[in-house]
Amino acid sequence: MPDDAPAAAIPLAHLIPLLVAVVAHRLHRAVGHPDGRLRDLLAVRTSLRSLTAGVALATLVVLIVPITQLVLATALDWAPWGPGPAAKAALPLVPLAAVMASLTALGEELGWRGYLQSVTHQWGFWRSAAAVSGAFTAFHAPLMWHSWASDAMPGAVAVASTLNIAAGSFALSALRDRIGTVWPAVWGHGLLNSAVVWLHGSAAQVDRFGAGAFWIFTAVGWLGWFIVAAATRRHPAWA
Repeated sequence: MPDDAPAAAIPLAHLIPLLVAVVAHRLHRAVGHPDGRLRDLLAVRTSLRSLTAGVALATLVVLIVPITQLVLATALDWAPWGPGPAAKAALPLVPLAAVMASLTALGEELGWRGYLQSVTHQWGFWRSAAAVSGAFTAFHAPLMWHSWASDAMPGAVAVASTLNIAAGSFALSALRDRIGTVWPAVWGHGLLNSAVVWLHGSAAQVDRFGAGAFWIFTAVGWLGWFIVAAATRRHPAWA
């Protein structure tokens, strides 16, 4: 298999969760256990007001964690104050990258925060979000393994990135829970793959951190995702 085959397969792989959701829905109907209309389970119905509020909330929820990490790293002198020339040059491309990443993530989110979160909703937020996070992380684990095995990513970074995926998934599930549609999670997913990558790589220059600083920086991120998930999810008293 050519070395670039995994990278070439990634766009198609993003559609797998949606395809699995469609097949699962049809199987449930075939055995006489319908779980609702597929459109409702995918959580695609929305209004302009909900969509606008969801995009705004997703932007806040997803960016507050890496910005907090960056402020901490700067205060502790792990990272330079302010983005360097390379980060400044890349900054104008971040919004477009976020849009493109959101479009790429659509198939995933329809499967994860759409269908799977809908059919596990009765478990309660945390157990449902944990189920989605487990599936979401397992889906990305082969890519992390390949990045490490091909020397594209150090082992510590691959492990940290995998755990970041697991923790960040809770924040995306909280957005779906709070707004009631999948679109905030789609936008949040796009921001994770664009703006957060820029903040970590270009602005904070995480690859230059020492081992201790790297793991503290990363652990703050894990804690941050759970905090924003707890703050964002739809509390019973608000229903």
